[in-house]
Amino acid sequence: KEQQKQQNTTDTLQSKGKLIGAIPMYVKTNSQGEFVFDHAWAEAAYYQLGIEYYPKLVAAIPFTPATGKRILTHPDAERAPLIRTAASVLKEIAVANNFSSVHILFCTDDEADLIEDTGYVRRLSVQNHFSNRNPNTGTPFDSFQDYTMTLKPNRRKALRRERKKIYEHEGIEVEVYQGEEVTDQVINSAYDLYSSTADKFYFQPQYLNKDFFLRLQNGPFQKYLAIVLAKRNKSTIAGTFNVQKGDTIYGRYWGCFEEVPYLHFEACYYRLIQHVIENQMARMEAGA
Repeated sequence: KEQQKQQNTTDTLQSKGKLIGAIPMYVKTNSQGEFVFDHAWAEAAYYQLGIEYYPKLVAAIPFTPATGKRILTHPDAERAPLIRTAASVLKEIAVANNFSSVHILFCTDDEADLIEDTGYVRRLSVQNHFSNRNPNTGTPFDSFQDYTMTLKPNRRKALRRERKKIYEHEGIEVEVYQGEEVTDQVINSAYDLYSSTADKFYFQPQYLNKDFFLRLQNGPFQKYLAIVLAKRNKSTIAGTFNVQKGDTIYGRYWGCFEEVPYLHFEACYYRLIQHVIENQMARMEAGA
């Protein structure tokens, strides 16, 4: 459905016939799959001001609220002036094609600063991020235990109690499967968990099909996969779908077949924080 309501386009920057920049864009007639939740803006524009909010021009990675470069530039080109030029050109394209607005989603801070210089308005939102840096020493955490020591005593005690209930009282094992460890069985479990969330909540559209998951697992993208599965007696009961690249892991989808207290936080946050620390990574973006 989403694909039927949007048009993909790529704007390019050239110098003397040489490609020096590109911006993958979407012409959107809705706000699905963006995870910025601007539906209230759309309603206010239409019902209060009489302005058509759609179609709009969007630069984003579909279904992925992860920070990254949105304006691509040639490695030999000076990036800052190209970003400013691209941002200005996008406004001209929007006016020429009667698009209500231009949205550049989850771009880097450097991009945001330069884009804002050309007259864009910066919109701030909140995500849960973890930085693998001990505030007391300025160095990476030595262990998950080391991380918990930076928490307030009451929170540290509660966290330990929650994890103890999951691992000892409930007898649940929570593991991270990455790269080649993501077997057919693991990816099938990840898809089933993803589907279970869409089935439970009417407001949670199922954008991705099983073939999408299988293509990720059976292709070169497999090395970036990090699937968290929670099992009791070797049977999967919950888990999360995550992607890791470089020094960062990105959380994306959670699902469960059985409701267990505190398991959501273990699979989505604590176990991934432990994974980041143990693998000497820099950060985790839990997503929207």
